Amino acid sequence: MENRLRKILIYLYLLLFCGTLLAFGQGLPIAVPEEVGVSTKRLKRIRPLLQDYVNSGQLPGFLTVVARRGKIVHFETIGRRDVEEDKPVEPNTIFRIYSMSKPITSVAVMMLYEEGHFQLGTPVSKFIPQFENMKVYNEDQTEILDTKKEVTIKHLLMHTAGLTYGWGNKPVDERYKELKIFETGSTLVDMVKKLGSIPLVHEPGERWTYGVSTDVLGYLVEVVSGMPFEEFLQARLFGPLGMVDTAFSVPPEKVNRFAALYRPNKENGLERVENAPLANDEISFFPSGGGGLVSTAADYM
Repeated sequence: MENRLRKILIYLYLLLFCGTLLAFGQGLPIAVPEEVGVSTKRLKRIRPLLQDYVNSGQLPGFLTVVARRGKIVHFETIGRRDVEEDKPVEPNTIFRIYSMSKPITSVAVMMLYEEGHFQLGTPVSKFIPQFENMKVYNEDQTEILDTKKEVTIKHLLMHTAGLTYGWGNKPVDERYKELKIFETGSTLVDMVKKLGSIPLVHEPGERWTYGVSTDVLGYLVEVVSGMPFEEFLQARLFGPLGMVDTAFSVPPEKVNRFAALYRPNKENGLERVENAPLANDEISFFPSGGGGLVSTAADYM
């Protein structure tokens, strides 16, 4: 009897926190953790740990979701989505998802692959001429050479194309900064034109380098499908999956749900970021395949 009552209480708890997951988008069914091989006792460790980050001022808030075997077993909100306005994180809070955009873009690419538009070994230059006859730096970036092989779609998917983000202080990084790859008001076409003029940091396929490869894939989707990248995602992914809050912008009626952005400040913990990376303005973002989307936990799950 006691065990049954415990299961009922857990289920009611999940209903309380997961109801929004079902209300926004298609949602997933919920389950008592033990029914899918998850420990309720272990899940209870999540909140105290993350609450410590909030209490110490290291982060403003969290939204955590855990699912197994297609069923939600944990859903909690902690802290605030807007510290200055004292707005709590809520189940339908909209977040900038930055590099969590990458799996979405890669799914779009694989959909086109499944439809037979290209092979994974197809040179990117077949669709994006700016990637023909690419140059490459030697190892210490003192010399610029011709590449020995072409960048392929597989290279972009695996981050082995030789593209980077320009975050360092080497010659290639200076080129990225000088050309302002994600300049406000620019387009995906502008981005690839700039990238085509910058030498790669290594031969395609030679090693793994985190960079703008997935952003180039976003433009590839645009070229192959004949649709603006954001329209393809809406028509082929977000619409069919019921991802009602995922996009490259936040409509006016949803702005109140949009989380503010913060970064560490050595002096007093956190500071609000007014000029957010990839932002065209406060609620719209560069249609970057690598990091421009906003979404909710319900949508992403």
